[in-house]
Amino acid sequence: MKFTANKRSNDAERVSLINSSPIEIDGNIAYVKNVRAKLLLNNGSLVFRTEEFGNVFCPTYLPTGDYRIKIHSLITPKTLSSGEEVHFEATDKVLISNTPSTQTTFAPIAPALAQVSAQRVGPKSPVTAASPTPSGGSSVGSRASTPAGNNDIVKGAGFPKQNPKWKQNKKTVVGNGFPVKKEDNKVVVGEGFAVPKQEEKVVVGAGFEVKPQKTMKLRAVVLSINENKNGSNTHYLWILDRHAEGRFVSKDYKLLQGHFFEGIFKENTANRWNCEKYERQIEKLSGIDGGIDYEQKIWFTVTINNFQPAGGNRRFGNASAKYFGEIIEGEPESAKLSASCNGTRVKIQRKGVGEKDYVWMVVEKL
Repeated sequence: MKFTANKRSNDAERVSLINSSPIEIDGNIAYVKNVRAKLLLNNGSLVFRTEEFGNVFCPTYLPTGDYRIKIHSLITPKTLSSGEEVHFEATDKVLISNTPSTQTTFAPIAPALAQVSAQRVGPKSPVTAASPTPSGGSSVGSRASTPAGNNDIVKGAGFPKQNPKWKQNKKTVVGNGFPVKKEDNKVVVGEGFAVPKQEEKVVVGAGFEVKPQKTMKLRAVVLSINENKNGSNTHYLWILDRHAEGRFVSKDYKLLQGHFFEGIFKENTANRWNCEKYERQIEKLSGIDGGIDYEQKIWFTVTINNFQPAGGNRRFGNASAKYFGEIIEGEPESAKLSASCNGTRVKIQRKGVGEKDYVWMVVEKL
């Protein structure tokens, strides 16, 4: 806490009554040490929750969990994204135990024939090497070769999520209103004049030949997922073999971000593909790493080559990466590319450019 020199000892004594933790005074600043706190994600802001001081601001990114911290008061309160004001800030932080958080690389994926690939949520069913395991015993990196039944959902493992938002209980109470009066719909149909039938003579003339749609077995990775109201899941994909976007809509499968798989795809428009059939999970491809950030957005690390500077029709400098194609340099100086970047690794994310275009953009040079 921050105090003026002539108030220091009185305020320190008052804090000691609240918390048995020791007090450390440095100049005009008093610190409370060894405060037990739990680091949580509160509406997008990381805060330490304590019994004695309420919420304490966390100035740096850390994994959630139980900590012992040293705190001091703020001259000006911090306003969180939720609108709440906090009056204390943490300095030294020692992790006691942590909750699961996203690592900076993929979770290991087991060999293709060693484990099953997906987690089934729903009625229990016998487990074989070719079918998803029940939810009680599944593990990340398992294999799903067989679609689920009518009432089952197959959950495919992806990247571990980082800093899940604090779960809140949402209980909705539905009360009965006035009873709705039912109307008796009794319609008597009486015969009338017969309607004369008209002969339909249609002349069919040959037109343009319909071009058959391409159907191919391709490899893809899940970028994001939407859960629809009708119970289906829309997966937004990156088609690794075609450097293109794709979709997979299914009520039987729920594949998480970072899930690599092989399936049967059909090209519906130019370089846009729909997955017609999920076949099996595959190991992540060589040279690709990645994870999910605290905003639940996926990122990858790749090696880039063939740098081209900005100029002419190119607004930004760009390079290329295996399985991803063109990579655009970012706007910050730390994400700018040059010829010296050839053969180096960069961190990329899917970013919007203009109104409808999306590109792979450098967010950090490694």
